[in-house]
This record gives sequence, structure tokens and C-alpha cells, in this order.
Amino acid sequence: MNKKAVLIGAVLFAAGLLLLLSATSLGVGAASRAIQANGGSMDTEKYFFIMKSTTLSCQIGGAGCALTGSLCGVFLGRGNRG
Repeated sequence: MNKKAVLIGAVLFAAGLLLLLSATSLGVGAASRAIQANGGSMDTEKYFFIMKSTTLSCQIGGAGCALTGSLCGVFLGRGNRG
């Protein structure tokens, strides 16, 4: 179980780190798709709101995954040592 917990923790941590590092580009991409879906024009405030909210959501999700993965790997991977 310990090796499995460490592996799951490592995968969660890597996924969270990847999500954190790509949050900005995901936010810009979501805002660009919103402009295209709106016919090519959009209010600047709406554009920035979509970009910021998507970026923040990705950052929060990535931080949660990375934190959960690191805690899973550390605490569940310890096992019965001494």
C-alpha cells in the first residue's frame, strides 16, 4: 500500500504542478474562445473577467492537487517505520 500511495501522491502532485504552471495560458485561451463565440468582439471587462476567473480556478485546483498529492505521498508513504 505504501508504494501505491506514493505513486498516487506523485501523480497528483505532478498534475497539480502542471495545472499551476499552465493556468495563465488556459485563462487566455478561455477568454479567446469566448471572444470567438461572441462574434469577434467583447467588452474588455468581460474579457478580463473570463481570463482572471479561469486562471484563478486553475491555480486553486492545481494547488489543491499538488497539496493533496504531496501530503498523500508523505503521510501515507511513511508506513510503519520505527
